[in-house]
Amino acid sequence: VIHQRLAMLERKQPEPSLTQIEQFFEQFIEHIDRPNSFLGCLMCNTAVEVAIHDKIVASMVQQYFDRLRQGFARSLTRAKQNGEIDDSTDIGQISELLVGSVLGLTTYARSSAPRQDIRTYINGILAMLKLL
Repeated sequence: VIHQRLAMLERKQPEPSLTQIEQFFEQFIEHIDRPNSFLGCLMCNTAVEVAIHDKIVASMVQQYFDRLRQGFARSLTRAKQNGEIDDSTDIGQISELLVGSVLGLTTYARSSAPRQDIRTYINGILAMLKLL
């Protein structure tokens, strides 16, 4: 699942940019109404529940977060080169914000929150991206 979700951010050609970050978050909208969406993301669940107690698991979780961070940073860098985002955008800061958003989103999806509230959260992330 991780490889499939990250494929658009990790592809070689054409290099990903802002569109791929948007598509990454849009795939959650498509998934949110499925019955298993209440399970959340195994890696994010593990980050919250197990990683604090197990160094090996913590390392695996960190590798996942690193892949996310690198994929976002690479896409944002390309978006900056393409003029899609402001030249003053702090790539590291926004990449970290997006990694945190993935963790927040997948945790939120596990809750009993109405699915529309979660869609609104995702749309907020997408709206923020348009302001960069």
